[in-house]
Formats: sequence, C-alpha cells, structure tokens
Amino acid sequence: MKQSDYRREQKKLRKIQIAITISGIIISIVLLVGIVQNIAKQNESHKSKENATKQVETEKKEETTAEKKSKTKKKYKISAPKEYTRTQILKFLKQYSDSDENIKYLYENRDNYDTDLLEKVANNPEMAEFIANYFDYESEGKPKLSKNERAAEVPLLIQWDKRWGYKTYGDSNIGLAGCGPTCVSMVVYSLTRNDKVTPVTAAKYSEENGYYVEGIGTAWKLMTTFPAEYGINIHEVGLSKERIESELDNGGLIICAMGPGDFTLSGHFIVIYGYDDNGFKINDPNCITRSKKQWTYDRLATQIKALWGYKLEETRETQK
Repeated sequence: MKQSDYRREQKKLRKIQIAITISGIIISIVLLVGIVQNIAKQNESHKSKENATKQVETEKKEETTAEKKSKTKKKYKISAPKEYTRTQILKFLKQYSDSDENIKYLYENRDNYDTDLLEKVANNPEMAEFIANYFDYESEGKPKLSKNERAAEVPLLIQWDKRWGYKTYGDSNIGLAGCGPTCVSMVVYSLTRNDKVTPVTAAKYSEENGYYVEGIGTAWKLMTTFPAEYGINIHEVGLSKERIESELDNGGLIICAMGPGDFTLSGHFIVIYGYDDNGFKINDPNCITRSKKQWTYDRLATQIKALWGYKLEETRETQK
C-alpha cells in the first residue's frame, strides 16, 4: 500500500473513532439527561406526596383546632342570682353569644328587650330560649305532661316550659311568676297520678280564688287549698332537718317558700322530694341545673320561710 493511501486510511479510521466517541458521549448525555429527568420526576412525585400528606395533616390540625375551639367555648355557670346593670347584662350576653344561639339572638336584638327580661337570662341562661321567643310564641291550648314526666315518681316541671310558660298569670305569666302553681301541680300529680293537673290548672285556680298578688306573685294560701281539692292532706312542717327527713321517710312531699338566696332575688317555691347522705333532693321549677344538685340542710334552712307537708288522706288514715 502506498504511503499516501495508508495515511488516508488512518485519517478515515480516526474520523470513525472520533464519530464513535462523540456518539458515545451523546448517548451518555442522553442517558444522563433521562436519568436526571427521571430523578426529577421521582422527586417531584415525592414532593407532591409530601405536600398532599402535609395538606391532609394541616387539615386534620385545623379540624382538631376547630374541635378544640368548639369544646372550649365559654360555658356559662348558674350561681346565686344577683342584680345586674344593663351594661353588665349586655357584657354577659356578648361573652356567651358563641355558646348559645338564643343568647346570640338576644344580644343582637337587645334593643327589643327591657332590662328585667334580659336579667332573667343573665341569672339563669336556661331561660334564653323562653325569653328570645317572649313576644312571638303562644303556649298550647291544653298542655299535657310528657311520657317521661308521667313515668317519673316526682317529675320536674319547669315554669317557663313553652307548653305553658307564656300563659297569662295575673299581670305576668307562668314562665316568670308561676313557681307556686308549678310546685303544687308537681305535688298533686306525684301523689294522685292525675295527669290532667298541670301548672295551667293550678294557675287558673289561683287566679279564680284571688291567690295571685299583683307585683308579688302567689299567696301561700294556694299551697294548702289547691292540693286539698284532690284529696291530699296538708300540714305545716317544722323547720328542722329531722322533721323534714321524717316527712319524706313517711312517703310525703314538701313545698318550701324560699326567701332571697340561692334561688331567688325575692320569693320562690321549691319541692323537696328526697334525701341521702349528700343532701336533700329538690325540684326547682325555675332551674334544671339547681334541681340536679343536692342541697344540705344548713344551706337551705337560712332561706326557708315556710314548709308544707303533703300526703294522700287515705294513706295518713291507714298509718293512724
């Protein structure tokens, strides 16, 4: 082979080698780019999953926070009633607006309610719904006791229950002034099981017989005359722990006329129906919370103005 031909062949071979090397480099670059893109996609997918997980965790945290906020909403406490200024009452309503829709409504419509009505809610927030509907709701024509009330040995009847609370009683209504009629109706039903007797029945009797005293409420006379109409024997009970317990031990019930204190700013009536080592069991016709609590004799005694014991006449005669 000629020298010139040999050189040409060497040049071709070098070109081929260079081409192969360049191709290899290009292929390596392509492969490397593919690998980098694949890693990037994997990273992106991983980040996407991480973000999704974080979002779910964030949403869970937000839900948990919302639940905690819901659980930590301010809950009102019911304590001994007191006199409030209107400013104090509005502060109370604003403070608990998030806890109760009726309280919120009262706060938003506060200009439509006088101070006396709103003070009822500040002292007993259980009445919020009753007061919120005060100007619009009409009680049923002939209210009836519920199945649970009829089944209870001594049912708790609440004077501001919408079944009868808006019914007129003297210059007021049963919801605001009917603690007396509500107590005697509890006693009469408990002893006779006559479910026709409701606070409306007792309030009507009280009005017809002049036992409602305008501006004061129910005269004590109702505590003896109304139950007697249903064959119940009534007598005054001496103010002592032993006498109250003895009355209850013999199957009787007691109504107490209460002065200012834990239950009222003026006058009030409650029913005592039992006792144990924790204290006396009562039905306060104005407050469910107070009715669930047991009361020591010493706590009640300073507020009691009079007590009446109730028992069916035939039962007492049988015991003699």
